Amino acid sequence: MTPESDTCPVCEGPSKTISYDPSRELADIECPACGRYEITDQDQTALPWSEWMGFPRHLLAAFLRKHFEQTGTCYRIADRMDGKLPTALREVGILTRRDDLLLLAADRTSAFGQMVQFDLNADWPLIGATGPHELHRLLLHLCESGLLTGGLIAKALEEFEANGDLVQASHLGGALTSAGLAAVDALRPAGKLSSQAFVAMKFDPDLDAAYDGIAAAVEECGFSAYRVDRGAYEDKICDHILSEIRRSGLVVADFTGHSPNVYFESGLALGLGRKLIFCCRESDIKAAKFDTRQYPHVLWRNGADLRTKLSERVRALGYQAVATED
Repeated sequence: MTPESDTCPVCEGPSKTISYDPSRELADIECPACGRYEITDQDQTALPWSEWMGFPRHLLAAFLRKHFEQTGTCYRIADRMDGKLPTALREVGILTRRDDLLLLAADRTSAFGQMVQFDLNADWPLIGATGPHELHRLLLHLCESGLLTGGLIAKALEEFEANGDLVQASHLGGALTSAGLAAVDALRPAGKLSSQAFVAMKFDPDLDAAYDGIAAAVEECGFSAYRVDRGAYEDKICDHILSEIRRSGLVVADFTGHSPNVYFESGLALGLGRKLIFCCRESDIKAAKFDTRQYPHVLWRNGADLRTKLSERVRALGYQAVATED
């Protein structure tokens, strides 16, 4: 990397080097798509990313952008190589990208009928899209579904299909319709429970210290822990579990003891598109079932160890509790 470089080494889009430290061969990069991050010359020579990191570039771009947007700090890519954040990034489902785009539009809307702007070259990582072209087509889909207005979006797509140039129409505007606002309300967690972290784990007194570690970790990150056996409810247990997962902004699943209920609740969380973090005691991880073994787990030895590692994982992934009103 040279200080004069104007190409992002991650997404290969335009970028600028804020600073460069020759002694450490470390560059501070600012990219419209990836946000701001640090990378060493050695890291760049490890390309291609898909072989080195285990996932394609657009997933790394999404991780970097969300980390910068939510923490305001630069992520140093070398940290992952050093093993500080051994988290594998997962591809976001197409429907989840669509829903995240709808929520992004809502976040930028302060009044009914307000036209909000989308920068195709900068906004695509915010929803986990594969690039600006997919973001554009998802915007068009929202328009065609009656959730977003925006004749300019459709016109720009026609121009792109005609000449293959999306740069000229990179900034597009649209406004959420009544149907779009209703869809947003259905997607967002309800009221103050959006800062709730649902804890799925085996109900065993021997794991009380583990639960205390989980509760302390999520509280450090702005969430409040909820475990179904410690709450009051009158409906059927399965209905109550589904309701609480739906109303939670984060789900922490600890597979120690491999309770079938934890697998069931984790599946519900994935199906509902909730943020989900897998945990397991080190001595129990070998018994993990095939369906979940592919996901990265926070491995812990005791409650204090779990608290530290889980708190680091929540922050590293950029998960934040949604602001609530009392």
